[in-house]
Amino acid sequence: MVNKITVSGVVVLIVGIVLAIVGSATATNNALSLFNQLKNTPLSSLSPGSFISLSIYPTSVLIIESSNPSCISPSPVPYASKTTANITIIVYNQTSTVSIMNNCTFNIMLRYKEFSVSAASSPFITSGYLILLGGILFILGIITAVVGFILGRRRKASA
Repeated sequence: MVNKITVSGVVVLIVGIVLAIVGSATATNNALSLFNQLKNTPLSSLSPGSFISLSIYPTSVLIIESSNPSCISPSPVPYASKTTANITIIVYNQTSTVSIMNNCTFNIMLRYKEFSVSAASSPFITSGYLILLGGILFILGIITAVVGFILGRRRKASA
């Protein structure tokens, strides 16, 4: 017979797994939503040496997809910038007019979209907490189930 401690450990472990899966699904859905919104914007051609001017607010994130991200040069220098697989995410900490310039000697294709920081980051923060909580519950569930199993075996051995 399985004791109550082992059963409660397994239940906590399962709840941890579910929370981690929900957190991962939330992050994936948000990333896909942002990417789909970016894909719905029109594709533009930027010739060598030309630029696009945008007004950026401090509570926004600029996401740019380009055919060659190394050709893109934002001015002024952003507060933070990250490029991964033709997608560049740019954050400014003040209101600014941003120029996106093509530094290459050939045309590049790009599309861009500005998102509010809260819309872009809140679901990721929530999913991060869910994944963290799920991991903690998973570990606690394993520990509780093992302790319950060991205590149950000791009681049977002493009886």
